[in-house]
Amino acid sequence: LLGEMAAGIAHEVRNPLGSILLYAKMLQHDLAEQAGPRSLADKITSAVQRLEAVVGDVLTFSRQSALRLRRQLLHRRG
Repeated sequence: LLGEMAAGIAHEVRNPLGSILLYAKMLQHDLAEQAGPRSLADKITSAVQRLEAVVGDVLTFSRQSALRLRRQLLHRRG
């Protein structure tokens, strides 16, 4: 249940992040000759990419893992 909720939130966050990243990259291109404003667009891009990484981690966490159980012989030493 918690994993499903985390996945739903992550997907809802990921969609607008993609748009923000697109617009920030467009700003970077448009402001290529203006160091100050370009620096702000660079910071936006960097922050969005960090958030996308966090969203990716949440999605990885929310995936159900299938356990593969198998018998294993244990040997005692000594």
